[in-house]
Amino acid sequence: MVGLNAEHQLSTTVPGDGFYYSNTGYKILGKIIEEISGKTYSEFIDQRFIIPLGLAGTYSVWKGSDVEMRTPYIDSYLYIRGKDKIDTSEDNMTINVTEGNIVSTPKDITNWMRLLLTGNAGVNASNVALMKEMLPADGGHGVYGLGLVFDEGLGYGHNGAHLSYISSLRYNPDNDIAILMSSNFIRVDSATGNESVFELGFGIRDACHIAIREYQK
Repeated sequence: MVGLNAEHQLSTTVPGDGFYYSNTGYKILGKIIEEISGKTYSEFIDQRFIIPLGLAGTYSVWKGSDVEMRTPYIDSYLYIRGKDKIDTSEDNMTINVTEGNIVSTPKDITNWMRLLLTGNAGVNASNVALMKEMLPADGGHGVYGLGLVFDEGLGYGHNGAHLSYISSLRYNPDNDIAILMSSNFIRVDSATGNESVFELGFGIRDACHIAIREYQK
């Protein structure tokens, strides 16, 4: 994939002319990590972060035969109007190296984000500060940092979507509140082709705001 991009000079914009989230960029970063460390990306993440930070419920999917998450896990479903629901819980994530091949728990995810943004995850404070510098990005993200997004009132974090799982994680260093909201379904209207992904995503974001307000009471 990297070779195809290089050969055909594929990019979202001319370098230096825009700032976008890029799965391809993360894949290239993963390859750089492997070349420098002499380890696979999964080995590097495991040895550098997962084990030292005690994230016992977190693991990197690297076997091509792994199609089911370790138990316990929550099933996900795709609802197409007029048809029976489709179970979308099983998949193999090894193709998503550095941009989606990690499985975790709500506790580990929120602990990770708190550790990262307070400088206790093994990433030095100056690099964390760079990650938090927000620049105008594409319409789907509004503003974007180096691997982080930001929402006023919620803090820093990221969103995730794969198959019928959608989640949003934020941590606010000002009040030390971490919040994670997830959904395990997507609805599609086959007549129009419209998906509920964005509607669901905004709903999750709004639910985060409501939860924070209630918690602070």
